[in-house]
Amino acid sequence: TKGDHKEMGEATKRLGELCAWVPVLLTLALVAWSAFAFAITAIMQLPSSARTERVIVGVLYAIVLALWTATYVRLIATLPGRPRRLQSSDEVTLDLNLHWVVLVFISGVFGVVLLVFGALHLVYILTNKTTIESMERARRYRINNAHESSEAFDPRSTSAISRYGLNIFDVGARENWCAVMGRDWRYWFLPVHST
Repeated sequence: TKGDHKEMGEATKRLGELCAWVPVLLTLALVAWSAFAFAITAIMQLPSSARTERVIVGVLYAIVLALWTATYVRLIATLPGRPRRLQSSDEVTLDLNLHWVVLVFISGVFGVVLLVFGALHLVYILTNKTTIESMERARRYRINNAHESSEAFDPRSTSAISRYGLNIFDVGARENWCAVMGRDWRYWFLPVHST
């Protein structure tokens, strides 16, 4: 009936208003965590003899936190407005919000970086290498091109240089994956111990 639709519309509107506060609450929780972490890491870990440093660091953090809080409260308390538009304009305007353009650009850059980072670590898992082992080629190049008179090239010295690419722990891509991620595919993308 008509009354049910009206009540449903009001309930949806209230739910939308409540959901609009989720980013605000998440931001406030992040700032509260930041203040707690700062108090523990920066202030409490300073030696007790460094009272002056504790006071200076605490006051600087309090000033920055107060400025941020004032700005954030003003941002939240300000009602959204709309710019006035000319009624007789014959121009075709592209109505892009600069904030959305910047947000999409930064999100795209972040996504590309995560894609490269994820692909690189997928290669590390499949070849059973660590980040340090993947940098071994650059180190080996420097050793191989070292000056001939160094101790490393003395025939009586024990050589630490081995053939590049030999990895005795590499048992194939599938077994490497199972060794890191576990055999049960249902746990591969959950943060639980499955190996």
